[in-house]
Amino acid sequence: MSIYSALLESYNNHAGDRERMKLTSWKRAEREVFLGYLEKGQTFLDLGAGTGEHGLYFHRHGLSVTCGDFSPAMVQACRSKGLHAERLDFYQLQKKGAYDAIWSMNALLHVPKARLGDVLGEIRSSLKEDGLFYLGLYGGEDSEGVWEEDPYEPKRFFSFHTEMGIREAVRPYFDVLEFRQITLEKGPGYHSLIMRKGMQER
Repeated sequence: MSIYSALLESYNNHAGDRERMKLTSWKRAEREVFLGYLEKGQTFLDLGAGTGEHGLYFHRHGLSVTCGDFSPAMVQACRSKGLHAERLDFYQLQKKGAYDAIWSMNALLHVPKARLGDVLGEIRSSLKEDGLFYLGLYGGEDSEGVWEEDPYEPKRFFSFHTEMGIREAVRPYFDVLEFRQITLEKGPGYHSLIMRKGMQER
């Protein structure tokens, strides 16, 4: 089974589990920080939206939100909250210049490092000029592979980046406005990047 197929099956299988997860305080704080960069009425994509909890937050604060996820079960969960949701594959977004802002929290950690540039390029192309991109990823170490202790079935693929590694990865595509590292009580740390679509060319 491919990485992509395993992830799709895993998230379809565990949509109910995701709905029952309690959002941590530090994730709430991250949303507030990014909201401070935005204006009401702007077009906004929650990429890798999951069950739509983040999308709902930004919708309630006046953004024109689209929730995008590759899992039909997750798309349905977003729609059940009254959100506009589409099945989107971040390898082929096909939404050129559509959004003022894109949010992605812990979705791109499933992208193999060899393909991350392709995904970042798709995201950049989907933003309007000077558009903003929030990227949040668990990280701190340099590794990738299937997590053998994953409670989900099929087990998921994860890619972790060092600070230097993720900075190098985004540099050809975005100007970094804010970079923060968040220390968590358990597991890896968290890289928080707020970026702007710059004048880079690929």
